[in-house]
Amino acid sequence: MATQEEEKGAPARLSKKKANNFREKHFVPPALEREKAAYGLGFVMLSKKNRLNKEKDINYVLRLGRRSSNPLFSASCIFLKGDEKRFGFLVSKKVSNRTTKRNLVKRRMRNVCAKLLFQCRPGISCLFIARPKSLAASYDLLEKEMVKSLSGLGALKSL
Repeated sequence: MATQEEEKGAPARLSKKKANNFREKHFVPPALEREKAAYGLGFVMLSKKNRLNKEKDINYVLRLGRRSSNPLFSASCIFLKGDEKRFGFLVSKKVSNRTTKRNLVKRRMRNVCAKLLFQCRPGISCLFIARPKSLAASYDLLEKEMVKSLSGLGALKSL
């Protein structure tokens, strides 16, 4: 009976020389040296301090925020005291039953918000509610629509 390593193509025990040859042949470069993500110019993470993640904060933005809609998502923004810029993302099962696809939409939206973070006004709390068409949309279209929506709500600084 073969072990899991043998099934993957690597022998169970290797000498040091063979192990080094195997590593060189099947080397995966670190994340910084890999090709950029296919959906953008690179992956930028939105830090946790810039996320709306508490239910009471999300409900507050939904209740009192200004709204903007398009076929990809609806956005709700509110201006609060302080310097925090926070973003939240809701992707329901209406978008897709598969968690991986819903997470893809959230990652794309987070990436766009992280890129726009320094262009946003301080004190903004913004919530994006994805619609089913956002899954099929390209990254560039999603980015363009998010910029248009945020500037329409007055969340972006005038350049």
